[in-house]
Amino acid sequence: MKQNDLWLAATAAALKAELVSADHDFDHLDGVFFKSHFIGQGS
Repeated sequence: MKQNDLWLAATAAALKAELVSADHDFDHLDGVFFKSHFIGQGS
């Protein structure tokens, strides 16, 4: 993961928030530390 993605993931986990992303960089963390949602182009 890139450094900024790591900050986003850590913040979402600490706040018990859901994370919305336009790429699949967080898919491997979905359901482990937080709920991750993918919003693709045209969605």
